[in-house]
Amino acid sequence: MNWMMRWWWLPRFAAQLEAGVLGSLEPTVRNKVARTRDALGEEPTVKTFTFLAYDEDGMTIGPTGAHRLVGVADPGAKFVIFGHESELKNINTVIEAGLPCNVRCETPPASQAANRFADHTHWGWEYSTLEVMPSRADGEVL
Repeated sequence: MNWMMRWWWLPRFAAQLEAGVLGSLEPTVRNKVARTRDALGEEPTVKTFTFLAYDEDGMTIGPTGAHRLVGVADPGAKFVIFGHESELKNINTVIEAGLPCNVRCETPPASQAANRFADHTHWGWEYSTLEVMPSRADGEVL
């Protein structure tokens, strides 16, 4: 019993240490660490989505200050592209292509919490590789 009493504080101290270390990092590094932690064990893959419409009022600014563009894709995917004020290249590329468009992007699956809360299926980050190909309404790539 005595050895258990000595180690009860370890998990609590570890959580406080993690919060302190993450808080001391610059915002861009902190966000990358948080995203990596959220998708721990999830390897990003390259997928192609056909954006049919924008959801959640197009480009918005989330509670963390990150810009995001939510696209409804075929078949039934909800793809979110994140970017910060200094790096909106991926978001602007999709907006400039117009709808519908084919988006090929390196993407991890969205977290389970985001999927339950907002039906997000995949995420794309400002530093992800992203290509956009305009398409006609009949599905043919231009």
